[in-house]
Amino acid sequence: MKVSVDVAGFSKLSRIIGVEQMEFPFSGENINDLITELIAAFGKEAKKAFHDDEQDIFNPMIQVILNEKEWIPVYRYTDTVLKEGDTLSFVVLLAGG
Repeated sequence: MKVSVDVAGFSKLSRIIGVEQMEFPFSGENINDLITELIAAFGKEAKKAFHDDEQDIFNPMIQVILNEKEWIPVYRYTDTVLKEGDTLSFVVLLAGG
């Protein structure tokens, strides 16, 4: 299956993979599987981009938007099934005041 991956809002990962958008073929079925395959394809630096260094968990500041309309919380990454042609946008939340 192929999905579109948009990392324009996640500059650290876009530098690692060399593009801001791409079609990505993967053999899994959910968001967690896609992230796992992205890390496998792009290596240790991709893992560092996705994970909180201190806790070795998925960085909660990275958010996923499915098909430009639905924000998917981390706890739904394993039960959100993807289908051919879906678009996943990864964005990093900024804090401040």
